[in-house]
Amino acid sequence: MTPRPPLLIISGPTASGKSAVALRLASQHARGEIISADSMQLYRGLDIATAKPSLDEQALVTHHLIDICEPAERFSVADYLDLASQTINDCLASGAWPIVAGGTGQYIDALARGIRFDDGLYDEGLRQTLLEQLQSDPASGALAQYERLKQLDPDSAQTIDPRNHKRVMRSLEICLLSGKPASLVRQEARLQPSPYNSLVCIPDWPRAVLYERINTRVDQMLEQGLLEEARQVYDLDLPAEATCRQAIGYKELFPYFEGRQTLAEAVTELKAATRHYAKRQLTWFRHKDYVHFFPCAEAAEIPAALARRIEALWQDFLSKQ
Repeated sequence: MTPRPPLLIISGPTASGKSAVALRLASQHARGEIISADSMQLYRGLDIATAKPSLDEQALVTHHLIDICEPAERFSVADYLDLASQTINDCLASGAWPIVAGGTGQYIDALARGIRFDDGLYDEGLRQTLLEQLQSDPASGALAQYERLKQLDPDSAQTIDPRNHKRVMRSLEICLLSGKPASLVRQEARLQPSPYNSLVCIPDWPRAVLYERINTRVDQMLEQGLLEEARQVYDLDLPAEATCRQAIGYKELFPYFEGRQTLAEAVTELKAATRHYAKRQLTWFRHKDYVHFFPCAEAAEIPAALARRIEALWQDFLSKQ
């Protein structure tokens, strides 16, 4: 059996310093390159809210999988896994050191565990039909979809809150497109192993410190022009469910543009939503047995000291291959 190539992944919640650590490590290596694992950095024009690497940072180290999609485009987890794998393999073949960095949990899971998500099952016509059913009569439409899911896949229906219309609709889509229960499709998808032997490292800050870092980051983004960028997204002719319109940093400011909130109220909502998102990210990663958490206490740990600690673990990891 051919040994799986080792892969360093630096992930974690928003504002945890993962990008700075990855940049530090990659810039210290003669051929270090960074592969983004952020589902919003894919989109052109979404720069400030997504904390996309600056032009100077991109000039310092080659970055991949940023600015590859227009805001209206759909980009699935399966799409990411295909492109990321191709990019990683190209880096390895050329002698470069690929470092994956980003906080999108499903992307990290796909690379670290090799899960082939049902996300690849998609049909625009079917999606539009189901959306129209929900929009025309939200109450009865949602109930009808849940009842149909119970018929096609009782196992999935049992684990999904009927009020979670997005999850109900997605599971129903999978059933209709695959001709099999969504629960079975997902079970089969988990049988495909990862082609990489991954080391996943996550900076782990005390909750209060992380939340303060988030609040500070939001203030900095506003100073950098977040309000204007959010307005540009708001003015795009996109459906409400478009991925970029759902990004944290934009949708929280929409009520301000519509006159339903003051700017101060919208910013308060944005900070709270970002903190909640970070909490969900941490919850996701704490349930993964492949993650190595690096406790952080002082700001000085980011990025230099933490980069040294991760580099030491990486060298030890390589020695055991």
